[in-house]
Amino acid sequence: MILKYNYHVFMLRTVFLAVSLFLVLGCAPKPERSNNGDTAPVTGLDYSHKSNWVYRTETPDKAVDVFYVYPTIYADESPANMDINSAELRAMAKHLLDAQASVYSGDANLFAPYYQQMSIMLNPDKDIYRNPYFLIGYSVTAEDFKKYPWFKPAARADDTGVIISYNTQAPDAQGSPVLLPGAFCINPLNWRTDATLADKSMNLGAVFFNDTNAVIEREVPGYTGARIDEKNGALITTPPDQLDGGSFPEGVYHKYDYAFWYRNLKTNVAERIQAYRARSHMPN
Repeated sequence: MILKYNYHVFMLRTVFLAVSLFLVLGCAPKPERSNNGDTAPVTGLDYSHKSNWVYRTETPDKAVDVFYVYPTIYADESPANMDINSAELRAMAKHLLDAQASVYSGDANLFAPYYQQMSIMLNPDKDIYRNPYFLIGYSVTAEDFKKYPWFKPAARADDTGVIISYNTQAPDAQGSPVLLPGAFCINPLNWRTDATLADKSMNLGAVFFNDTNAVIEREVPGYTGARIDEKNGALITTPPDQLDGGSFPEGVYHKYDYAFWYRNLKTNVAERIQAYRARSHMPN
């Protein structure tokens, strides 16, 4: 894969690795598309062609690089891997770039490739949740931190070289397939890892977008608060609306892991980057 990295930030020490498991609602602003001037899709995975990138920063002049991997969008039983030349799948990947990666793109150089994602339908038990996805929208457990000592859990709003992970759900939600025993959680409103309640006044803005494009349908400052359930590691919230959680059990808000806390996440990206630059003595 051809990338020009500033190889000093990976997961905010080398690079933000932005991964989420399933479709979520969108967010703004909409980045310029990577196939500008090179619109014919290229067969294979030749990343020297811009058309094989959902987006790539042409002039990487920011201090931090983000390598964004779009979440699950392919569910056909055949072929085994998605066709990256499919117009429908490319459109879905582009929507998710708006939905998630714009949290990072304002403050970092963004690289997001089309890739031949394996179909969700190929697992015989349809249990893709056993795959080792981490970060926002899946569980990184205490056992993971023991097994991989270079994994460092985030502890506050400005630490770097750390993992940010949480799973949003209602107080009485049951059966979340992405919440594993021993899950680590940090609250994206107050950046604490204990049960301290972050009141809705700390929510800088939930952002809800059209399901297929980058149009903001509504933005609500102070939408909802959150606390951590220290028994199961869930991020607990009670939103004021009846919301469709998609294919997840009632009260499991995986679909909204970015949307509910969007403005706080975006603000925190800038804060962590500034902290990294200060610790690394990098000029502004």
